[in-house]
This record gives sequence, structure tokens and C-alpha cells, in this order.
Amino acid sequence: MSNLTQKNLPSVFISHGLVGETLRPGTDLFEQLNKFSKSQSYLPNVETVIIVSGHWECDEITVNLNPQPELDHDHPSEWLYKFDFRLETNVPLANKIKDKLKKSGMTIKTTTTASADHGAWGGLFALYDINTQQKVYHSQNKQYVPKVVLVSLDTKMDPQKHYDLGKILGEFRDEKTMIICSGASTHNFNYNRKPGFTEQSKIWEKWLQSIVTDQNVEIRHSIVNFKQNKLYHYMHHSDDHFMPLVVASGSSREPGQLICLELQFTSMCSCYLFP
Repeated sequence: MSNLTQKNLPSVFISHGLVGETLRPGTDLFEQLNKFSKSQSYLPNVETVIIVSGHWECDEITVNLNPQPELDHDHPSEWLYKFDFRLETNVPLANKIKDKLKKSGMTIKTTTTASADHGAWGGLFALYDINTQQKVYHSQNKQYVPKVVLVSLDTKMDPQKHYDLGKILGEFRDEKTMIICSGASTHNFNYNRKPGFTEQSKIWEKWLQSIVTDQNVEIRHSIVNFKQNKLYHYMHHSDDHFMPLVVASGSSREPGQLICLELQFTSMCSCYLFP
């Protein structure tokens, strides 16, 4: 994975998996993402990250205007519970995003009370060190991680709408603003312990990679037809964790680049860079 040197910063799709394992040093996914983040020289200079998480869905797409969303520990990984800092929202940019989405014809809501779910901050801290942020926050020093703008999914889970959401969010990418979409390329608690699931997951991931990385924009856009793949409902028990990848795909005119493909428990987890 080459370092990015172009003016606009990328979108990144993170399969956050079980966040306590994804952020645990020594695990395969952590080590691959850590290697990737160290290779991306722009990361220390990012001022804002627009984040779309598979764990935040509303009856309409919602933009969070809460100036300091706390970390929501909505997960079972107890070793992460010690992290008690808040993130900082880029409220002016959040309002610009809200206005742009409304101008496009979408029905958009805002909230001043949303916290950052583990998909949102798990995706962020897959690229930034969570321990450093804890120390910086409690030393009342400058913020280590960038400011954020949290944008929800629409609970109706229309693929084309979320692809279009990605297109509009992609317009806000510049030399100081990037996008993180956090979900899972494979995510099915109903079947992931059944015999053969891992092998089927590998087949699914091969197909997914062929779509995301294809040079033909029409083929990449066909990700909105993901339910036509007979494996989809075996790989996902709901649409919420897959939809962030649709958003990420829509946010760039360029083919996605595979960052890593790792096994976490019985599921394959892939992450992508969208230049």
C-alpha cells in the first residue's frame, strides 16, 4: 500500500470486527492496520475525520452537532472501558455537510446529544493510537486525534441512497479532511460458528474485492446490488455493517485498494483505501 501524496485525503473503510481484538496489539488485524497507518504520512496532519459507522442508524440520515461526543462503550471488551475521553466535533463543517445534503434533496436531521459508538471510535483508533489520546486528553494538552463529524446511516438501508451519501461526503475531502467508514465486510452472528463459514467467507471476500477494486466505475457502482450475490445473507445478518462500505465506495471516483484481509475468529475482515 503506497503512501498518499495527492491533494485530497482518502476515504478508508475499516472492518472494526470485535473492537477489543481489532485494537489489541499483537492481533493480526491490529498489526496490519498499525503497519498501514504508519505508512500514511498525512495522518498526523489531518484536521477532521468524517465518520460513518455501522452502529449508528436513524430514521433519516442524521448529522451529529454534539460538540464533545463521549465514547460509548457499547461492546463487551472490558479492557477498553478505561478510555473515558471525549472527541471534539468540527461543528462548522458538520453544518456545511448538513446543508449540502439537504440541498441535494435528502431529508436530513441533526442531533446535539449523540455519543460516539464503538464503530465510530473503533474505526478512528484503528489509525490513531488510543493510549496516546487518553494521555493527551487528561493532560489537557492539545487534541491528539483530529476533530470529527459523525454522520448516521438511514435505517431504511437503501443502497443507492448510501452510495449517493458517499458521493456528497466525498466532496468534503481535501488536504485536511478525510473519511472513515467503519463496519464489517463479513458480519453474521447467526452463521459464523457453523462448519464451512470461514471458507465461504473467503469466497465472499474474493468477490467483494473484485468489485471494490475494479477499474470500471460501472462495476464498482454495482456494489449497490450486493444482495444479488447469493452469499450475502449468509455473510451478513443485517445491512448495517455492510452499508459503510457502500458509502466509502461512493465517496471516491477511484478504485478501492485493499489494505488488508485478515481472519478474526471465523470471519474474514477486509479494509480498503479509496484515493
